[in-house]
Amino acid sequence: KKFQKDLENNLMRIVGGMSRGVPLRVPDNGVRPTSDRVREALFSILGELVTEASCIDLFAGSGSLGIEALSRGAKSCIFADRSRDSCEAISHNLKKTKLAGGTVRKEEVYPFLNKLRGNYNLVFADPPYKLNGIVEQLVKLDTLARLLLPGGVLVVETAKRDVDFPCHNEINLLSVRKYGDSQLILYRRDNNITDNEI
Repeated sequence: KKFQKDLENNLMRIVGGMSRGVPLRVPDNGVRPTSDRVREALFSILGELVTEASCIDLFAGSGSLGIEALSRGAKSCIFADRSRDSCEAISHNLKKTKLAGGTVRKEEVYPFLNKLRGNYNLVFADPPYKLNGIVEQLVKLDTLARLLLPGGVLVVETAKRDVDFPCHNEINLLSVRKYGDSQLILYRRDNNITDNEI
């Protein structure tokens, strides 16, 4: 009942790590935040990969994925979203959780990626479900492959109705996990691994 009340009040919480239980502000601009259940499942899958990781959170919304990573020991996270409301919510959430290492960028995702430099262990992408073909656009970006370290993981959250899981010649499909109306598609940049489990 409390969780349902939180949803009705547009309230989400950090699920694990240093800031566990801290409520997150969700911008009132149609953002569909990743549910507590899905975040719990995702970070259980990622496990030790999160520790000291450099992360990117694309279409960041409330910043729940990147902030969850910071709470669980990630070193840094850059949050990108074109919405002013979302960026203000992310900044508020970072301040409230007292987590270091977060940077917020009010930018369109593709131009942002094109000029971004550095190497990253984890990239989260939770685009609006209504954007058709977004998974293919992201996965096939040479820019994204350049930013991901060998062994780095790309996580895309989409609607369960999406059944096309494209690959890049340097990014391999790892796993697809379904939760209610959502699914997580996990990719890993090739580092000569032969199995498809994290």
